[in-house]
Amino acid sequence: MRTLIATTLLLVAATSGAAAADPSIDLARARDAFQRGDCESAVPLFKDLLYPRPSLTDAGELAEAHVVLGICHHRTGAGEEAEREFTEALQFDLEITIDPGIDKEASERLEEVKRRYKKKLEDEEEKRELAEERDALKRALANMVVIEKRPYYVNFIPFGAGQFQNGDSGWGLFFSASQGVTGATSVILWSYQVLKYGFPIEPPREDFSHVRRVQEIQVVTGIACLGLMGAGIIHALMNYQPTVQRKADESLLPDHLRDKPAPRKPAAKPGTSPASILLFPTADAQGAAVQLTWRF
Repeated sequence: MRTLIATTLLLVAATSGAAAADPSIDLARARDAFQRGDCESAVPLFKDLLYPRPSLTDAGELAEAHVVLGICHHRTGAGEEAEREFTEALQFDLEITIDPGIDKEASERLEEVKRRYKKKLEDEEEKRELAEERDALKRALANMVVIEKRPYYVNFIPFGAGQFQNGDSGWGLFFSASQGVTGATSVILWSYQVLKYGFPIEPPREDFSHVRRVQEIQVVTGIACLGLMGAGIIHALMNYQPTVQRKADESLLPDHLRDKPAPRKPAAKPGTSPASILLFPTADAQGAAVQLTWRF
């Protein structure tokens, strides 16, 4: 008889333990505490259901538990915890709402969290789609070859245009700078004479010597400019290729699909310096000139 009673008691205890461990029963107790307005009792009950790992498996119940826990946090002034719970709820039900009759302020706060959350999802989806489109185009570019046609007339444009078209940036910079300096010097000196003595240029007798030296520099720099233009044309024609084959690169992609520009290159180390052109204006009692120096 005692054995039978002990066995019966063990079965009752096991049944009670299983009932106590049933998440549905715990959820009902948490709901009841909340409906009574007893958030102090409801909060630990909902936390036990959700953390550290949720014991609920139904998405609707999980969303409800997070929202109700968020309402309790909101009522106790824990704003950050309330928004966190609302955000967790939206992961299970994106359209969940709070009846304004239950808590108007919490309902408005949930809607604000929902707007931000949806905007975040939209931004992430847009970034994902852009990344997929960019990757697809990059794979296409990797197997693509571009045939670049180069117009012939560009070889006859001064200031290094032909060199730049041919990819000779160094020579393009040289011809551009040297032609610009010599041509500008010649024009400036001619303009100086016209402004001072009128056109046609008729200086007074006492200025003949000075004007002659200025005109000599003007003529020399003008001839030098024309000679450099001719040399530039010849150089461009010698290296001209009507078509060039190159690998496709990101320059063919739309702007919004290109990768961000690479960071700026670090400054040159001490003791080194990039190639550059230095212009030094000089003047004396005999006239004016410009000195051109090409530094490597």
